[in-house]
Amino acid sequence: MAEFLGHGSPALPLLGMAVKLIDYIHRQRQCKLSVPLSDRTAELNSYPRFNDWLDIVNVRKEVVQALKLVGETARYLWSLRRAVSELCPGHL
Repeated sequence: MAEFLGHGSPALPLLGMAVKLIDYIHRQRQCKLSVPLSDRTAELNSYPRFNDWLDIVNVRKEVVQALKLVGETARYLWSLRRAVSELCPGHL
């Protein structure tokens, strides 16, 4: 792969960062899952946090705000779909 990308390729450092980020996320999740559900605090339940990952990879604040809006819209549409399916079963 290094031959394909070339030794001075900017993709190599990015690939290394992506691997480290995935490992970080995995470790956070494993630590959280090692604690019984009844013993987890609200703060522990909030991990892993998507916004923390965006900060780590230096995503601009405008993009983060847009992603939040997309997430809120998706949650709203999902709840609306669920309500319609309860009121009119078989129509969705």
